[in-house]
Amino acid sequence: MILFLNLKSIQKNMNLTNIAEKMDMSISELLSRTENADSTISTPIGDIQRPYVWTDEMNQSLIQAINDRRLEKSFVIVDYGGEEKPTLVIDGKQRLNAITNHLNSLTDLSEKLAFKKKSVLVYVIKGYQLKTP
Repeated sequence: MILFLNLKSIQKNMNLTNIAEKMDMSISELLSRTENADSTISTPIGDIQRPYVWTDEMNQSLIQAINDRRLEKSFVIVDYGGEEKPTLVIDGKQRLNAITNHLNSLTDLSEKLAFKKKSVLVYVIKGYQLKTP
């Protein structure tokens, strides 16, 4: 059975407990599962995701929160299953970009590996096809 996911309703109430698995996920795994998200973001969800607008201060605040294990925001992804079907980021695209930028700025490999091991809260929605408005 395939269920349809209405992105606008998720964005409005963000009550994901009935449709998503809540998990702590390492940054490494999150980036691995969403590495193709950039190529899919504009087509399936169009105006729901905004362009990258975060400031350096916002980026630094996020990285500090992750390092201090006090990040209050989560990520919401749709996992279509299978390697050919990429994961779609519904909420957290700005945060993912900030994380990627931070990792790219690190020159010390041990720092980079340590940061990738840190965990963040992720809601994974599985078994859905997107229904765009």
